[in-house]
Amino acid sequence: MKITPISGIPSSSRTYSRDQHKLFEVIDDFRLSNAEFAEIIFDDTDYANVSSCYKSFNKAANKYCEFHSIKVIKRGERIFIKKESNTNGL
Repeated sequence: MKITPISGIPSSSRTYSRDQHKLFEVIDDFRLSNAEFAEIIFDDTDYANVSSCYKSFNKAANKYCEFHSIKVIKRGERIFIKKESNTNGL
């Protein structure tokens, strides 16, 4: 085993995209629709696996929907979003 000095760490190239604006658009379309439940359909070009898709949507939903409660639910290899009513006395 030996160590070779290098000038820097190379950046990683991703084969899939994680466009945050796309997440917000999908969540906003769902929020404005009449549907109470929806399934998130994605493929390998969007996310590497179900867990990364769930985490991204959950984080975006919590950040974007402060006043509109949207819950992201993972069931096995499928991900769903659900509208929840705010009953905070407003």
